[in-house]
Amino acid sequence: MIRLIIKIYISLCIFFLIGSCKTQHNIAGFWKGELAFSEYEVMTADLLLEDDSTFFFVKQASINDPRKAYFGHWHMVEGKLFLDGGRDLQLFMTFENDAIEILDFEGEKVIGKKKFILAKTADSLMLSQEFLANGEFNYFADASTFRFCGSEKLFPVAMLKDHILAERLLLELHENEPEAMLYLSLLLSYEYLPGMDGGQTRQLIIHKLITQIPVCE
Repeated sequence: MIRLIIKIYISLCIFFLIGSCKTQHNIAGFWKGELAFSEYEVMTADLLLEDDSTFFFVKQASINDPRKAYFGHWHMVEGKLFLDGGRDLQLFMTFENDAIEILDFEGEKVIGKKKFILAKTADSLMLSQEFLANGEFNYFADASTFRFCGSEKLFPVAMLKDHILAERLLLELHENEPEAMLYLSLLLSYEYLPGMDGGQTRQLIIHKLITQIPVCE
């Protein structure tokens, strides 16, 4: 009897593990959607879910507003997709019928017709469009990195456009405070560029240095 119970338990564990992996595999990729409140009030969202459980979420509150990006980790919580972008972004979604629905602030479905639905897309260039982001800029040994607020992952930064301004600001800061961190608000894009090995790698491009910010959590 005990052996039977153990076998059933193991079978159930394998079943749920396979189901979880299948869901994670199906959900990874590029997602896109919009929610129209009026002709000029259209909220858009671009979402990249990576297989390593990291994400990029880029939203635009309306047509005239800038696109703002968040980076963090995603995981499933009680059947819901949870985007954890630190202090700046905490977002619940559901994954049903090959679509992602953005939930309200309490993690519940929005009542009514104004539902924010994201559909899977092959648009892998959506992150090459400029977006605003806050984070830590660092430069060491001819290599620059950027860490989004709320994350520990370092992204390579291409030495193009306003990169030189960020580098100068860091050098000026370190003249008086060698151990100080430089936190910036930047206009970025994330694009495939030639790497040192001759291949193509994704790198951040600083299109505009907006301002220095005091903290980054």
